Amino acid sequence: MKKLLSIVSRRPTTEKAIAGITKALDQLDAVVAAENREIDRQDAVIDKAAKARLDAFTRRDRAAQIAKRFNDLVA
Repeated sequence: MKKLLSIVSRRPTTEKAIAGITKALDQLDAVVAAENREIDRQDAVIDKAAKARLDAFTRRDRAAQIAKRFNDLVA
């Protein structure tokens, strides 16, 4: 009886194979979606840092220009 049950219950089928492949594809799609969210998050961080860097360059250049004008007046 056990042998008969093991033969019947463990028999591979096309439906089981398709179900397994479908599950794997769903998991891969979930990974792709998660990685896309991470990429978007990192892009936002990079954009914010780039803007802050550009603002710092602008402040530095303005300060250097004002310092040059004061040096010219004092000299």
